[in-house]
Amino acid sequence: MYDITGKFLYEILDDYQCADSDDEKQDVFKAFCKGLWSIKNQRQTYTKNITYAIIDNDNSIYSNVFNMYKSVSYTAYNSTTKNQAAWFLLRQKINNIYTNMCDNSVCTKKDYLELLHMPKKLYFRYIQNKLDMTADELETELDTALTKAQDLFEMYSKQKMNISWKKYKKLIEGYLHKIFDNYICLDDFEDKTKLVMDINYWSEDNYVVKYIGKSLNGYMRNYQKEYYGFYMLNQRDKRKYQRCLKCGKLFLIKNSQNKYCDECQKYQPMEIKTIQCVDCGSDVIVKAWNMKTKRCLNCQHEYIKVYDRLRKNNQNSV
Repeated sequence: MYDITGKFLYEILDDYQCADSDDEKQDVFKAFCKGLWSIKNQRQTYTKNITYAIIDNDNSIYSNVFNMYKSVSYTAYNSTTKNQAAWFLLRQKINNIYTNMCDNSVCTKKDYLELLHMPKKLYFRYIQNKLDMTADELETELDTALTKAQDLFEMYSKQKMNISWKKYKKLIEGYLHKIFDNYICLDDFEDKTKLVMDINYWSEDNYVVKYIGKSLNGYMRNYQKEYYGFYMLNQRDKRKYQRCLKCGKLFLIKNSQNKYCDECQKYQPMEIKTIQCVDCGSDVIVKAWNMKTKRCLNCQHEYIKVYDRLRKNNQNSV
């Protein structure tokens, strides 16, 4: 059995490519995968709070508004590792790819995070006397920002693939096997690209981590197209793709006006609708094709009684 103890990543890849038989290559690859998944750098998510301390003690109406939004929570994840060893860095890259492409509980988009930081941002403007809005406008602004943040979170969550960690590991191992077969060592890479690496800042293991990480990211992006039903013609696929504004699904752009995937563009008839009673103003649920109903049942009964009374009076007066 191949022993990876004390070996650098580039040494394992060299041993794989120099192996005399497929069985020896399999031993090297299995030992590598076992070592990779046993690294103590597990993927972790946690709840992060955006907080600020209310220092205004005059119980002003502004302070009361800010008190309602002084702690905003969201799900974050460990995107870096303190251990800078190559094994840990490679495992961190693999963790990050899964979080960014498959974990719908985590959103790291800039516009989403900016909206979550809005209460804290406006509070510091307030204590610097730079807040130019009334307390009611402030409450509306904060409520709108957090509502929009939730809408963005739901939209970005739909854009991620629904893949379990178990299935993801299996995919990654398949791609790693291809990478091992197609690996280009640092010396050959320098000759091919005419680049010279400064070994004081760039070791062969740094190169391996970068090489594998970039390759895995490319493989997962290709898999994403397959996930949504697109057949990859070749590696130079120049077709353009876009996210559906409604469901978040990736779809092929047919013209510049496309904003929704084919499924969301289909006409979907509305079965029911809500109208307001013309007399009491209450909401009334009716069939979507009902164009005659204008009142709720109680108001409709009262309307009929009045109408019958007026009709009888008119008949008697003739």
